[in-house]
Amino acid sequence: MFRLWPVILLTSCTTTYNHTPQDTKFDENKRNWIEVYRYELVVAMENDDMAALKFFMEELMKEKHRQQNN
Repeated sequence: MFRLWPVILLTSCTTTYNHTPQDTKFDENKRNWIEVYRYELVVAMENDDMAALKFFMEELMKEKHRQQNN
């Protein structure tokens, strides 16, 4: 009985589908960075992470400035 454990553990979970980069195409223009930074700011505030708060606040301001100038 215990002799079959290695066989069961090594063959029970196999993947048959091979993923390709085309399966995960991402359009950078569709990402709303302002919403991403706002979400990260909320998370930083919940965790009292002042370094993250400062970082994402600066990134949010840069992104708003970038969008206004385009």
